[in-house]
Amino acid sequence: MNRINIMDNHSFINTVSAIILGVTLSGCVATAHHVSYEKKEIPTKKDIIKDISYDYDKFQKHGWLYTSQYYLTESLNDLSVIARYRALYQKNKKPIIQMSARLDSFDWCYINSVYDQDGGEYDFKKIDTDVKVYGYTLTSELFTFSIPLQRLIELSKENTEFKVVGQNCQAIFTVDKKLSAAFLSAINDKIPTE
Repeated sequence: MNRINIMDNHSFINTVSAIILGVTLSGCVATAHHVSYEKKEIPTKKDIIKDISYDYDKFQKHGWLYTSQYYLTESLNDLSVIARYRALYQKNKKPIIQMSARLDSFDWCYINSVYDQDGGEYDFKKIDTDVKVYGYTLTSELFTFSIPLQRLIELSKENTEFKVVGQNCQAIFTVDKKLSAAFLSAINDKIPTE
């Protein structure tokens, strides 16, 4: 006669449950950091231009021109910067050009400023902070900084490093000249239809 040891079955069930929970949580962690619409590599200028969009709001009478989002840091380590260009078009006004970005980190950065490799400081605006806890903390800080048209022209000629600075951290990211040149081209071609 076969006897079943109840303790062995409970140990087996607990072990299987722990494995399933671990696999499930690791899947959540992996997907939390990688959003499908973010692109890891900067494509050609022509491909960037194809992905540039314009959304017009007929109620507020303004429109946004923007690129896709791209990872601008070298590797996905403790800090990563994901960003895109955008420009606000309003009737009878010059477009307002910005870099819209998200800094992901495993700590609170409290970012408050942005500089370029030449020491220029940009008009920085903090938008939001999102905190997720997965057994560790993932903090996403959303921000924008304004870029004058003349500076965008300069950025379209060479890759440029930027540094986002906060109380607890700093991150350096590179804006590829292809991204800047493609957006500059789109701005030059965009004739507001409002």
